[in-house]
Amino acid sequence: MSSRRGPLGTAFQLLVTVGVFLSYAAGVSLSWSWLAVTGASVCFIHAILLLIVPETPRYLLAKGDRQVAACCYC
Repeated sequence: MSSRRGPLGTAFQLLVTVGVFLSYAAGVSLSWSWLAVTGASVCFIHAILLLIVPETPRYLLAKGDRQVAACCYC
């Protein structure tokens, strides 16, 4: 699980940057209403995909799962 956390964080930042660029590019050819629908659909997909992000060691420690939190660093 911990091996996926770094790439997911990097992918998030990269996709945010690409999304800002694409929204500027799409704003030239789309009306404001279609641009809003496109942006909302991307946010919805992102919210669904956040359900598979693994827990952080800090969260596991706060929950009292010390053994699982230690395994995240291995």
